[in-house]
Amino acid sequence: MFKKNIFVIGDLVIDHTIFVKVPESPHEPVRGEKIFEVLKRSSTAGGAANTARILSILNEGKTFLWGVIGHSKWGDFREILNNSQNLDDSRSNIEFRGIADETNAQMNTISRVILVPGSPPDFHSGRQHEFRFDEYHHMHIPTEKRLSLLNNLERAHGKYTLHAIIIIDLDMGCLTSELVEKIADFAKINNIPIFVDSKRDKTKYEKIDAKAILPNLQEWCLLTGQQHPEAVSQWRAKISSTTGLIEMAHFSFQHLESV
Repeated sequence: MFKKNIFVIGDLVIDHTIFVKVPESPHEPVRGEKIFEVLKRSSTAGGAANTARILSILNEGKTFLWGVIGHSKWGDFREILNNSQNLDDSRSNIEFRGIADETNAQMNTISRVILVPGSPPDFHSGRQHEFRFDEYHHMHIPTEKRLSLLNNLERAHGKYTLHAIIIIDLDMGCLTSELVEKIADFAKINNIPIFVDSKRDKTKYEKIDAKAILPNLQEWCLLTGQQHPEAVSQWRAKISSTTGLIEMAHFSFQHLESV
């Protein structure tokens, strides 16, 4: 366990999961469509909230979370976040400091249909994903409203002293280049390290100094300008050796100079 005050910033997502089984009673499909019987639904706080949830389990300090929320038929995001923390058995509550879209726009939502085998259904083994539906880029927040984040950073740092800022950028519209630059300026003035998880677009991060960047292998290839389809498989074969890791580090410094 550790005790640090950490501010997580980024795209917020509702992960909505529908657990289904193959129906036992006869049904009449239309035009060959698949039919599933719904067993239960589950909504949890995802995206940047996943990082905050992990920290609230492992960290004895304060965990702050900021992002954009919108309308969802699956429930209020703050309530979903609280319920998710109850499931996590967290050590501390996440201090949520988000802003809301005022047009009642659909919140970022990832819905998954998961087939549960067995009779009775076994929720703990053999599950397979059937479908995934992504809904995002519906929310629009004015620049001045986004910049309210800076006030939240200042209040949190003034009251508790922040030890790190973590940016989770899923390319869903929460973080603009201007906002990222303002976050970096705040961190630099106050000597707070920044950790970045950026998916594909490195242009927002070219002018900032970050402590570390934390993409997966496919995202790293895109961030370093490797667009050809074979790049991921080529690097996956290399990084199992020390020589390959050293080559990867040199490549990172060449293309991600500020990190």
